[in-house]
Amino acid sequence: MGLYQLTGEVRLDLTEHWALGAGVRYWYAQTNGKSDFVHIDVTTKLQDFTSERFGVFSNVTYRFVTF
Repeated sequence: MGLYQLTGEVRLDLTEHWALGAGVRYWYAQTNGKSDFVHIDVTTKLQDFTSERFGVFSNVTYRFVTF
């Protein structure tokens, strides 16, 4: 089983409190088709599953206090 997330972002401070950001994100999930219930010693056969997602995002950030 594997689960991964990679994120990259560029952020630009406009003022002391406001910032703009933009980035990309990649997700990957895979199961090996088996689920173990360890407390009751049962193994169940499931479907193999793979999922990949890629997306872009943007944000606006306001900081109330700066350090």
